[in-house]
Amino acid sequence: MKTCIAVIGLFISFGLFGQQEKHHQFKNGIFKIIGDQGQEYIIVRKGNRQIEYDSRAKTKIELVVTWIDSCTYTLQLKKGTTKSGDSAFPQEMVLTVVILEVKENSYIHRTSSNLFETTLEGEVYKIK
Repeated sequence: MKTCIAVIGLFISFGLFGQQEKHHQFKNGIFKIIGDQGQEYIIVRKGNRQIEYDSRAKTKIELVVTWIDSCTYTLQLKKGTTKSGDSAFPQEMVLTVVILEVKENSYIHRTSSNLFETTLEGEVYKIK
């Protein structure tokens, strides 16, 4: 019986380690999100810096990335403007992103904000 419990514990440990490894592949790289209206957002994430580009709206947003654990990170605006020169979103806004599911080259996320009650879910594709 003790051996059976030990073996089950070992398999659970390997499973958790495997999930963390899958999440790790999304900490850095170039990503794409396709919006509800078909717009494409390109994300370049390296270390604690993330830059988001929206070619349709002509925006470039630089964010600070803080990883809370292997599947949760926050994003806070460092700088960003629209083509009119306005701020892309409030400076005090913090987005919290939770990775819900990892696929081969993408992940499903749920994003919430400290300023709004709405949460968004979508898929982020790794392109490089």
